[in-house]
Amino acid sequence: MSPTYVLMSILLCQRKAIIVSCVFAMIKIVTLSFGPLFHYAFIKVAEGRQVINYEVCVLTGGLLFAKCLESLAERQWFFRARLIDMDNRASDCYCAFALMIIYNTIGLAMFPTLFLVALSMLGNSLVAKLQH
Repeated sequence: MSPTYVLMSILLCQRKAIIVSCVFAMIKIVTLSFGPLFHYAFIKVAEGRQVINYEVCVLTGGLLFAKCLESLAERQWFFRARLIDMDNRASDCYCAFALMIIYNTIGLAMFPTLFLVALSMLGNSLVAKLQH
């Protein structure tokens, strides 16, 4: 099996989780890029070039909201990435275990063993989906 097929199978199996993780990463990057704009506006207000009477309050609230959103997006992004990694590691372990059983068993004992491995893999994937 070539690495391309392995990558495509991971992408197809985890596409929803990858898309959600990418959305959180995009929110993190956008809010991170707004930080300098808020700081520049604070400098303008501090120098006395205030346009609106409540500009300081609006800037403070906007900066607080952006930083909270940035922190939340970063935490969710890392959390989702870890979940994807754990799902892939579990699948890799099951595949390695199944291959080990195939190579080590002889005759008719191989088929019930493979059936049990596939059944446990299916059961664990259903439980993992319920946890999400």
